Amino acid sequence: MNDTTTPHAEILAFGQSALQRGDHQTARECFSKVLAANPGSVPAAIGHGLAQSISGDYDGAIAALQALDRQHPGQGSIMDALGVANATAARFDAAETWFRKSIRIAGFQSARVCNLGMALNELGRFDEAAAMFKRCLRRDPDNESARYHLGLCRLLAGDYPEGWQGFELRNRVAGRADPALDGIPRWTGEPLAGSEIVLLAEQGLGDAFQFARFAGPLAEAGAKVHIRCQESLHGLLESLAGVSRVSSPKDPAPDADYQLPLLSAPGMLGTTFNSIPSADGYLSADPALVRTWDGKLGSSQSKRRIGLVWAGNPDNKTDYKRSIPLTELAPLLDMPGYSFFSLQVGDAAAELEALDTGVRPEPLFTEKRPFTEVAAAISSLDLLITVDTSLAHLAGALGRPVWTAITFVPDWRWGLGRQDTPWYKSMRLFRQSKIGDWPGVVVALRDALGENG
Repeated sequence: MNDTTTPHAEILAFGQSALQRGDHQTARECFSKVLAANPGSVPAAIGHGLAQSISGDYDGAIAALQALDRQHPGQGSIMDALGVANATAARFDAAETWFRKSIRIAGFQSARVCNLGMALNELGRFDEAAAMFKRCLRRDPDNESARYHLGLCRLLAGDYPEGWQGFELRNRVAGRADPALDGIPRWTGEPLAGSEIVLLAEQGLGDAFQFARFAGPLAEAGAKVHIRCQESLHGLLESLAGVSRVSSPKDPAPDADYQLPLLSAPGMLGTTFNSIPSADGYLSADPALVRTWDGKLGSSQSKRRIGLVWAGNPDNKTDYKRSIPLTELAPLLDMPGYSFFSLQVGDAAAELEALDTGVRPEPLFTEKRPFTEVAAAISSLDLLITVDTSLAHLAGALGRPVWTAITFVPDWRWGLGRQDTPWYKSMRLFRQSKIGDWPGVVVALRDALGENG
């Protein structure tokens, strides 16, 4: 039976749309309806398997798709789905195998080759990944996914001028529009003297902390710089030199001359690996709040005060690999000469209860607090040890000492093979030596604390 001509074609299409949005529950319901009417529908079976994998039922999804592959051997769409399902389960070796098999049997297809490149990247084989994206672009020069991911490869390698070009596609590849205000032209390099430009925050809080620094060069070019961002950031970003105004999307739209997505600023300014501005710190904590926090932590003045953040936002799709179970940090907590404090909030803060009270870090917050408070607390510490979270960026932007634990396959901004970063002079990077090697990172952290004790 042909799925495109049955009465269930619309349900199938709706399910596929839901799958693209990440709505696995709706997708599974739609595909189940189609399969009930037409058990032989390969597209519905593929969709159902992919929805299973998104929901976290990795073994069930992969088993179902493997059974489908045995029933219909040699079908590229099924092999592609097996690659995607394994990648969703972070089984990138298996994903590579299925994508290569699909290319070998079913032939070149842009998405197939891009998916292989992304799997290779997750395995830390960056040059091979870049070669796949280039291969795709030779055959399909307009492929935005390949151009974007090649841009990330270039940024990771420190080739910023080429990398920014692909990075500009970040929102389109994710299926969303660039942030924009009606009636205000986008800045494309015109002289800025005497004009007002609105920088529109996007993506995560860490991105806003990291890229807010580019207000400075724009102000130096003569612009009045207005940052439009999450309301929780206002108190801190108002302290940023060169910023004339901070507003939120809830406020009336400004009457400005130009607008620009915040993460597009470095590319527009021609930023290179060696010309990143304000790496020595550009945000300031309120001195009165810092004094208050110094008083709160006063009983620990005989010891060095170390803050800990071990988990990121659980809604981030890569959080599973960047967060560290608190119990793995236990070898740090009995070191003499240090007092440890938790800045962790959310569900991960409950992990404190698993530690003996004698080595349990003292929680500084029991719930989310304004970033002005968090910045003051960080400024009262001697050091922050954190995974790759917004607080890593906040500490670096404040110019405070921060040690950041980095996965073997890092986010592009951390580069490769370095313990330092041109983004923050006060930051030291501790990298996994292989995928999942947090114990090795903890040993390196303990050794470094011993050297600095």
